[in-house]
Amino acid sequence: MNCSGVAGWSRQMISFSKKGEGMKQQMSESTERADRVADAAINHDEAASAELAAKMAAFAQRVLNGERTADLFGIGDGFIDDAVAQAYQFYGVKSFDKAETLLRGVMALDATRAYPHLLLGDILLQKSDYGAAMKQFERAHELNPEDGEILAKLGEAKLRAGHADEANRFLLAAIDVLPSGSQHHKRSSVLQNIAQCSSRETSAAGHP
Repeated sequence: MNCSGVAGWSRQMISFSKKGEGMKQQMSESTERADRVADAAINHDEAASAELAAKMAAFAQRVLNGERTADLFGIGDGFIDDAVAQAYQFYGVKSFDKAETLLRGVMALDATRAYPHLLLGDILLQKSDYGAAMKQFERAHELNPEDGEILAKLGEAKLRAGHADEANRFLLAAIDVLPSGSQHHKRSSVLQNIAQCSSRETSAAGHP
């Protein structure tokens, strides 16, 4: 190889060497960028996981505190009121199954309202499911112990279920608070007389 060939070969080698160094630098820079992106992604995931864990813990605490399901999921009172009104319309036309479905949904969202339990109890009473009706009236009574209509319906359910003594007690309480002359007052008075007579007959039968 002559001198000019050696010189050309040297220039090519230098050029290849420079290109190789440039590629190494680019690869190094790319690796650094990839590492930074990966680190950022990891940090973001960790932050997101921590935020999610905090939200879940806060949600769990709200559940433990007894917060209404409706509030937990941001469902307003207006929606629940509309559902109760629709259930009452179904009740009025004796579409009891549809009314019951709506009322159970309402109670799942908000267990603090007495009226849905009262209305569902009356539906179950009309279906002659006295045990289930009593449970609904008892829950309504827990939520609103001074309500005369609830007392009257609870007394009626107990009477129909054969618990005359308890029925008499609740019906007397209903008569005390219901407006005199009202339909509920008159009905409660009739049922109370029946409960009282039934209780006496039961006592007499047990003591010949």
